[in-house]
Amino acid sequence: MQLVLVNPVLIGLELLGSSSGGPGGVVGTLRRIGYQVGTQPLVVMTLAGLAAGRVYPAGLPPGLGALSKQVAAAGPCLGFLSLGFAVAAMGGTSALEVRHCAVLCALKLLVMPALYLGLAPLLACSADPAFLLFLASMPASASVYSLALTKGLSPRVIGPLVPLSMLLSVALVLEPIVPAAAAMHAGRWLRLLLGVVGAGCAAYSLIPTAAAAKPAGAKQRAASPPARMPSPPSPAGTRRRAASPRLASKTK
Repeated sequence: MQLVLVNPVLIGLELLGSSSGGPGGVVGTLRRIGYQVGTQPLVVMTLAGLAAGRVYPAGLPPGLGALSKQVAAAGPCLGFLSLGFAVAAMGGTSALEVRHCAVLCALKLLVMPALYLGLAPLLACSADPAFLLFLASMPASASVYSLALTKGLSPRVIGPLVPLSMLLSVALVLEPIVPAAAAMHAGRWLRLLLGVVGAGCAAYSLIPTAAAAKPAGAKQRAASPPARMPSPPSPAGTRRRAASPRLASKTK
């Protein structure tokens, strides 16, 4: 559902926001956006899978079916292996990017389930709340990082988000079926900790510190050395200056 409906819409909105106009006006811009969305690998492979399901309703031919199963089985392993290589090649992330990653992880695993459970009654959805909570707690996929990398949408933030949300999602999903964790309400404590960390990182990123709010002029004045005061004249020098007019009058 995400690949078929959500990703094409997000790609189209991103292209529409980054488009600076061009020949053809609005129609030309929409045509270019449609072409770029239609040629995205995620969209192409999704449409190819849907078309194969319509052409072969009883299943793929034996050779093609075996090949597709092997590729599908190796896909997650290769995807996360490639993601690990890509994240390692980044050379590390800054503290600000780590805080942004924590905020996005909190939004994904806390706000998204709340939206699912809150909008289900309004949309007359009769699914089990536990099933909706399971769907909403799914982690960010590697395709999100691929899209962020190709479009330059903060890949240093999205890269760590994928494995972090994967680990936390597995812990939240397995918590009800582990008796010891269920007895301790580990899922609630984990969500509470995630919410506190996400809110703290968001507040720290939004509220300027005192050092950042200090004017640049004040910093320069604090860094410059204090001006040296002139030393008072010595008594001998004062006597020489006082006696100099008398010497001048004698010479005349």
